[in-house]
Amino acid sequence: MIALILTVIVEMAIAISIGYRDKTSLFAIFLINLITNPAANHLIQLNSVYGWIPSGLSVLIVEIVVVVVEWGLLVYSLRKSAREMLCLSVAINASSYAFGLLIFRFWL
Repeated sequence: MIALILTVIVEMAIAISIGYRDKTSLFAIFLINLITNPAANHLIQLNSVYGWIPSGLSVLIVEIVVVVVEWGLLVYSLRKSAREMLCLSVAINASSYAFGLLIFRFWL
């Protein structure tokens, strides 16, 4: 739950900082994170228990899948260009991943 809350805060802050300030965009980002974040964390946790693939590789794969899924959902929900929404998806996900690394490696 902490990961979801931090992800939403960081991704919405980044979206606002790069110009996505309207309620529709922010609500879409919020809802999309409600779908992708718990699923991503569950998959990473399952892999850590069962050890299907190396941990770092599983995180990389899951993060790439999240970027692609969120990209598609952003294009669908906001009706903006695929290129613009890919840039948004990469920017917000890279930022929340980097923030998560800082928080979970150094403070928790």
